[in-house]
Amino acid sequence: MDRPGSQRRFALLVGIDLYLKNGANENRDRAIHDLKGCVNDVNAVNAVLQERFQVEHTVVLTSSTDTTTSGQFRQPKESPDYLPTYANIKREFDAVTTKANPGDIFFFQYSGHGGRLRKTVGSPAGRQKDPSLLTADFCLNKPPVRGWELNGWLKRLDKKHVQVIVVLDSCYSGGSWRGDHRGRTPLDWEDLKPPNDDLTQQETTHSTTEPATEPTIDSGFRNSELEKSWSINPDSFTLMAACQPNQLAKEIKVNGKSHGAFTYELVKLLEQSQPHITPSTYCVLRDKIAERLESHKQNPEVFGRDRLAFFENFEPFLSNPLVSQVEGNEIIVPMGKVHGIHPGTEFAQVPLSHEVVFKVSKIKDRKCHARILSGFLQKSQYSLEVVPSKWGLGREMFRVYVDESLGDKFQMALYEKLEKLLAGSIEVEEFSRDSTPGKEKFILARRGVDGVEISGPSSLIGYEGPLRCLELKGSGTLQLAARSAAALGHLARFRQILDLPREACQDCPPFTSSLTRVASPADPKIKMKFVFTNTGESDLYLTVLSLHPGFGVRQIYPGSRSREGLRQGKSMGFTMEITFPKEIRSNEAAEPTPQRDIIRVIVARGEDVSWRSLELPDIWQVDQVESKAQSGSGRDVKTITDDLSWWMTDHVIHSSPL
Repeated sequence: MDRPGSQRRFALLVGIDLYLKNGANENRDRAIHDLKGCVNDVNAVNAVLQERFQVEHTVVLTSSTDTTTSGQFRQPKESPDYLPTYANIKREFDAVTTKANPGDIFFFQYSGHGGRLRKTVGSPAGRQKDPSLLTADFCLNKPPVRGWELNGWLKRLDKKHVQVIVVLDSCYSGGSWRGDHRGRTPLDWEDLKPPNDDLTQQETTHSTTEPATEPTIDSGFRNSELEKSWSINPDSFTLMAACQPNQLAKEIKVNGKSHGAFTYELVKLLEQSQPHITPSTYCVLRDKIAERLESHKQNPEVFGRDRLAFFENFEPFLSNPLVSQVEGNEIIVPMGKVHGIHPGTEFAQVPLSHEVVFKVSKIKDRKCHARILSGFLQKSQYSLEVVPSKWGLGREMFRVYVDESLGDKFQMALYEKLEKLLAGSIEVEEFSRDSTPGKEKFILARRGVDGVEISGPSSLIGYEGPLRCLELKGSGTLQLAARSAAALGHLARFRQILDLPREACQDCPPFTSSLTRVASPADPKIKMKFVFTNTGESDLYLTVLSLHPGFGVRQIYPGSRSREGLRQGKSMGFTMEITFPKEIRSNEAAEPTPQRDIIRVIVARGEDVSWRSLELPDIWQVDQVESKAQSGSGRDVKTITDDLSWWMTDHVIHSSPL
């Protein structure tokens, strides 16, 4: 996708191998060991941003060892103006904030030490430590960039409607530092007295950011969100972090050069990407990097707008491909029984032009194995991206009644298209106006000269009569049949998701959840307050989905990761706002009928289960992508049951557009 001609792309890249020291620092325990791969990180990122993503305005601040100097207090080879000191970093943030215009993109990368420091004037209430990025002159009694201050800088750009991307390749939890297994800064150094009693005042003088406000968090919980612990709340921008709060951001050596493990894998993926053909999203990049860093026990995170294409301000239609492991001619897909996978389901490799298709051979609770059905794999691949291309129906019969006036050619074409989209028993039956089928059926009736309207079971659709959010038209019979089949296939999958609570645990759930209307006479918008409490005896993992009137499914909480951990006895809550898609509003009659929204609460105990694969686009988008699935042989399928406890609770909301 071509970017707007007026869009400019800015980048600020910070890499610190050498931390400045001098003999006047009396507190030697505060000295920080140097690193080796941070400058290599930013140089590699700089090259790939310029070559593949056309970033024109780049500032690089690095601190690397000058090989002509020696001794305990070695000096950097960069000039003072291009060292990553606090003053220089803030100068560049101020500069890009002044220069950037709405629609521009800003990318910030930090590679270096990250840690937790004692709070200072301006620090948010409710915590004892400030997660911080340590500047090159930190040991010279200069300020670090504290998380809440970085948040303020980023939000200034966000308020100007600049698309913001942040990459942090550093450790950020207590006692965890970027570094190898041999040389780690002492675990308790952060609790020592600041090297200068005037440091707090000095930092406050440099900072122009207002104090952040945030709720108290349980910072010892391993799944606490980054935006909470860092005071960074990227609801409208994107943040990629090298590891979780309790992990190390490792350095590795490849071909004789040191790199941050996270940045090295990110750059490799970006070098292999085809941004103008199949752009990768941040969440897909994270999944791929996590798979490659599994042996390092390092699990990267993405927060904020993770569905955007990398370095773009749009979401690709296939925004959530599944990163699957390759084992010979088989792949392991992170979808299973809990996601509604049935025998016959097929997956196609992205991009779809590869025409590589896999068919499910074994189904477990959280994942499934699929064997190659058509095409071939490159021998070097150990992971690939796939999307569902054919949904297995299970034992359910999918029957569609078609108005006889649409003709035999339409019926045959509809059946052929449905067979490519759905695996199972399918029947397309003709009906006449004199023998209209019951209301709880899928019905296709002619609408006007060149259109079709779809009606379905009210338990699925949410009301009686034709779909209000879809106008199907075609230039000919075959095109109209293809569009109708795509919509019906989408509804079949939506029904599978709608029925998933039947498969969940039926015993008493170890939690309570409530959804109540927030009354505000002055505000005509629909706002709902959601509250969740863990009443059980173990940690629970929470995900909240929205099944909305456009027959789409979207994860609304957490905003970025797959699920949110909540300790025993803890509660959480948030407010949501419900709006009507313009596609539905425009088709409403003079007296609009209430629409149905379902807020689905998914809870798992003791398992890291991702639910993003349940997401669906709105039904009016389904024919934007051509299915590449091929019909194939009927292999036997084994279903294996895992010991997994999970629950689903639905809150149904009926409301009318304003």
